[in-house]
Amino acid sequence: MPSALSVGLDGGLATARDWSDFGECLKLMHRRTGMSLKQVETAARGAAGPGVRQGRELPTSTVSDVINGKRRASKDILIGLLTVWKVTQAEHDAAMDAWRRINSQVGRGPVGAGRFYEASPRELGVSVAINVGAASSDLTPYVTRYFDQQLRQLLGTAADAGRGCFTVLVGESSAGKTRSLYEAVNSQIPDWWLVQPADTREIHDLANAPVGSTILWLDELHRYLGAEPPLTRETINSLSRAGIIVVGTIWPDQFALRWTMRRTDGTDEFAEDRRLLDLCESINVPRELTPGEHQEAARLGAQDTRIDAALRITDAEFVQALAGAPALQDRWEQAPDAYTRAIITAAADARRIGVHSPLPREVLKDAMVGYLTPKQQVTAPDEWIEPALRYATQLLKGAVSALVPVAGSRPGTLGGFVVADYLAQHISRSRRTICPPGSLWDALTDHLGSTDDLRRVAEAATARMRYDHAERALMRLADTGPAAVELAVMLRRQGRSDQAVALLDRRLKAAPDDEACRAERTRTIAIRERALEILHEAQEHPRAHWWHDELLADGGKADDLRQRTGRGDLTAADEFADLLAARGCLEELRELADAGHQYACERLAEFLVSQGRRDELEQRVEAGDRAALLYRNRLGTSGSAGEDVAAVSERMSTDPVQSPNGSRSQEADGEHDESAAVQKVAYLFDSRDIGGLRKEVDAGTPRAAELFVALLTAEQATQPAVISRLRAFGMNAVDLEHPDRVRR
Repeated sequence: MPSALSVGLDGGLATARDWSDFGECLKLMHRRTGMSLKQVETAARGAAGPGVRQGRELPTSTVSDVINGKRRASKDILIGLLTVWKVTQAEHDAAMDAWRRINSQVGRGPVGAGRFYEASPRELGVSVAINVGAASSDLTPYVTRYFDQQLRQLLGTAADAGRGCFTVLVGESSAGKTRSLYEAVNSQIPDWWLVQPADTREIHDLANAPVGSTILWLDELHRYLGAEPPLTRETINSLSRAGIIVVGTIWPDQFALRWTMRRTDGTDEFAEDRRLLDLCESINVPRELTPGEHQEAARLGAQDTRIDAALRITDAEFVQALAGAPALQDRWEQAPDAYTRAIITAAADARRIGVHSPLPREVLKDAMVGYLTPKQQVTAPDEWIEPALRYATQLLKGAVSALVPVAGSRPGTLGGFVVADYLAQHISRSRRTICPPGSLWDALTDHLGSTDDLRRVAEAATARMRYDHAERALMRLADTGPAAVELAVMLRRQGRSDQAVALLDRRLKAAPDDEACRAERTRTIAIRERALEILHEAQEHPRAHWWHDELLADGGKADDLRQRTGRGDLTAADEFADLLAARGCLEELRELADAGHQYACERLAEFLVSQGRRDELEQRVEAGDRAALLYRNRLGTSGSAGEDVAAVSERMSTDPVQSPNGSRSQEADGEHDESAAVQKVAYLFDSRDIGGLRKEVDAGTPRAAELFVALLTAEQATQPAVISRLRAFGMNAVDLEHPDRVRR
């Protein structure tokens, strides 16, 4: 017969998630005994039972904290209480089972971590739905997506097996990635620890002191790529082995960009990112609902006015409409004046070139200048900024704003403003081939506090051949080894070898073990000496200054191959032919071909075909060039130069290109698809479209700068000295419309 003190807990112990829930169950047991805490303490002194020692085992303060959920119940304390309370064996077993389960899950978590269920959806990055009336929650009822089962199975299987996994949702802004991820984790492992790292340092801290049953939440994964210390495949593997589940979201263009080879002079900028992403289970999140999902949304719309309102919006997909995307777009496109449009555009451009931290008011004020005409700049900046900020931060649909205020490090302070994700993506597409004005670069390089942001700004400036802005960013990073080396290479390419050596000397004084800096110092000195030799030895040669500048630019690669080719090294001659073709050095490639190097003949013929230079190809055929004849015959069997290169390029600029992740087709120029843009620059080069390539340089498209300089070289319409200056100092140092002018 059960004891009079038996406790009917109605499954409470079985569903307790943490020590607070467990304490509530114990409190119910205690109340039903009718004992005071003092009586429990007294009874424990004389109690005998497994694991219960004589003495003051159950002090009133300890028991009070345990049953009120303020502290973890130790095994001794729990057994002592169950013994004093004289619970049934079934209740004893249920309590011990619950204790073991919670104890295994609710130990000491990572530093600063809480439970996943304690975090609000907004804290995790879930967009707040539009407000069209009274709503009981920030969240609307969830519309189940077709990939939910796959996602939840990945998380559940990993959790059940006690091992980690790495899952990334790929989709556009406001496609519902973060909401789907939140719902999946909340349904499978809500009791796990949650770590939301501010930067990659915190990820490495977790890897160095891992705690099992932890979720590493990497919303907007691209913020952590290219940062220092780097997030690598090995880091994720280490976390997975410790039983940590890593989840993240990323935009399609950022995902595709990492899969695109950037090979310039043998380098591959995204090799490590590609190794990392190859490890993940990626799930595509389309912005469109399937027919079945749309039916469920319609059913839920009968219960929630926000869903119903979003379904009625026809100029945006449902999920984007739910997040207020159309209102955000209108906020920018229909801005009441140039100042409000400028402040939103500046914030979006900053995001486009890699800035993720909040932008302070003063940075935005300085950055705005370049977006205004001289007449608009007459008004004092302090008169622009406040009205513009009020407009940009005004809540739309009760949920979203173009610029979002972000709290500072101290309570009651403003850290700055970030642009809404959807708007950042929309403006980036609209302005993809427009390089941000100098005022933005200057404001960022002067005031940014994040080294990761500065590094990304330097990379963006370099890709756009804005080397003056890249130099300013790298100067602020010069106390780190990689940035010091990169800046030294830039200085050397500009003929500022003495400054490069001095910079590296300062770095080596602070970090004597920096072997990369030491190697670059040795290389810079050797190149400086060889450059003087070239000017002395070949001073009468018409290409002496070109070879000198080329040496500084490529670190001696072409010079080495040129010398080895001259000594009869056939392998070097083949490599040299490839290099000359890649750089558009047609005149020297012709000379190499005319000297009898067969592979140079083939590369020249291939180059002439790819660019539609048929007249020269025919001339070489008539002169007896067998490679030219072979390529001409191929043209005869395959049509007119593969449909004529210019026609192919024209089609490339208008036909949609399927994105790598299988999402809807996107145009390279209009949809900000980096993968398609990379394909486009090759066609622009082949079609000899200098203007089109220049736009891609302004967009920072991979390989665009390299091919732009190569095409200028091949066309021979621009003086070699101007091309050398462009290659060394960048777009802001030359006026290609008036090449006789040199900018200072």
